[in-house]
Amino acid sequence: MKKGFTLIELLVVVLIIGILSAVALPQYTRAVEKSRVSTMMPIARALADAQKLYYMANGEYATSFDDLDISLPGNCTITEVGNPYLQVAICGKIHFHHTSSVQHTQGIMKLGDGSSIYIEYAVKEGTKNSCGACNAPVAGQSNADKICKSMNPKSSYTSSTGCTFYNLD
Repeated sequence: MKKGFTLIELLVVVLIIGILSAVALPQYTRAVEKSRVSTMMPIARALADAQKLYYMANGEYATSFDDLDISLPGNCTITEVGNPYLQVAICGKIHFHHTSSVQHTQGIMKLGDGSSIYIEYAVKEGTKNSCGACNAPVAGQSNADKICKSMNPKSSYTSSTGCTFYNLD
């Protein structure tokens, strides 16, 4: 008498594994994206703090990343975009924007579902720290929305561009 699994039993096992992986993969993807956002947040905050220190020392805001007393991660390249007043530090999938007329520093990352997340830290008094979710395929359902909501936001508003910003203060 031969012992073994039937074809039906093997197919059921493969089907169960497929269903479990289909449920787990989106959660895993969101966790990876959230960890990348968590690495972006301290850099954006440090840029805002460096900009405030530069303003206190010089009476004006810095015009480039090089003027700030901060070191960006080694994988970053700095480029000027369109005009000398806007610089972008591209650090892998994360971009940091710097303008000389700053109200906040901004870290931006495009997520796997096509949405983008913006982390903004205030430089000028009267502006707020926020997490923005943009380009969502379905409003309120994108990974950017879910990540921003998980940061314990106090309130939210939708901008004229259709992005939803969550107040982090």
